Amino acid sequence: MTPSLQDIVEALGPRPMVQVVIMTAGGQKYALIGPVMACADVTEIEFGELLPMEVAAKMLSGEHRQWLGTDLQ
Repeated sequence: MTPSLQDIVEALGPRPMVQVVIMTAGGQKYALIGPVMACADVTEIEFGELLPMEVAAKMLSGEHRQWLGTDLQ
């Protein structure tokens, strides 16, 4: 049986979580890492600018709030 998100959170304790999304384009599978999405229906997908991996890691860790001054998902 696959553990639920709640089971995982309880086992690991409170900490920032991300979600892996697998997308297939042109027969190739891509793993995308982003915020946890609790919604059932994806209504739109947009592709943004390229970012250095270091910047993306800071965004996922929550450090972006220091230099953006805002709360983003």
